[in-house]
Amino acid sequence: MALLDDTALARVLQFTRDPVGRLCCKAWASYLYESLHLQAKIALRKALHEQQQLFYMHSTVRDLGGMEECVSFSFTFAADCTYSLQWFREGLTSDNEQQYGAWCIAGDKVRCETRSASEEPDERYLRVAPAGRVFELPVHAVLAGSTTADQTPEDWELPARGLPPDRSTNATPASHGTSASIMVPHVHDQLAAEPVELARFVEIDGEAHEVSRDIVANWPEADWPRIMRCRLRFGTGAERWP
Repeated sequence: MALLDDTALARVLQFTRDPVGRLCCKAWASYLYESLHLQAKIALRKALHEQQQLFYMHSTVRDLGGMEECVSFSFTFAADCTYSLQWFREGLTSDNEQQYGAWCIAGDKVRCETRSASEEPDERYLRVAPAGRVFELPVHAVLAGSTTADQTPEDWELPARGLPPDRSTNATPASHGTSASIMVPHVHDQLAAEPVELARFVEIDGEAHEVSRDIVANWPEADWPRIMRCRLRFGTGAERWP
């Protein structure tokens, strides 16, 4: 039986950190290959070895009853098992964040865990996520480079933003020391809680948008389009400042 020399072994083993397997039958080898998700691990390690960095973009668009909410994620995975992420949300309100951390392969997932920033965050830039946040992305999605979702967010999106899986995506992470935890009721819940005839709508850029209750209560109808246009563009600001 031919044996690989040290140079060949080193070249092969750099793509996986799993212990070296010994010779076995084809059926058992196939079982190990599938159960340990070796195909995903090898593909990811190979891509990082060739490119040193992998960029992954993901966006989700949801229809909230006349208004669309868009959340976008921009990941950078490095060969030294570190990653960075910036995410942005635009809709009834807006929010954003940046985070840094370490990644590892767990089965067919890329497991990410945030770490404290190496430098003191600058208040002029995006807020930095606290350490200890954990979420997992599918390896095949990272290798694809770009994915999208409509209506239903991916399982990892809320944990990545520091939100519990059963909470509305209109909330901000409570773990950030300088941000207030504010829950904004889901638009569908608002519509269900009030008669349809009480809803007020304005047309902005050719699309109908429901006027927020506080605007209806405090501003004359002539000012609704102007104020709603500003709110759609810039948000309320309540999510970022206490």
